[in-house]
Amino acid sequence: MKAIKKNGKKIPKDVSVIAFSNGILSRHSSPKMTTVSQHGELMGETAAQILIDKLKNKNKDFITKVINTDLVIRDSTK
Repeated sequence: MKAIKKNGKKIPKDVSVIAFSNGILSRHSSPKMTTVSQHGELMGETAAQILIDKLKNKNKDFITKVINTDLVIRDSTK
């Protein structure tokens, strides 16, 4: 965003910015950045539970779990 501003462009008027991290910096940047929230804690909890279940049950099957994301719209996009 600094480079965009340095080149005379305005966010989000000229360029929209979105990131894959809903961390503290996105909420405190100027302008506040739109992000994709990936729910890291839920992802880690789910992965740990799958691992624990595999170890307890000696299960060798592959498991796929989908953790839905959310778009957190802030000031860096129109």
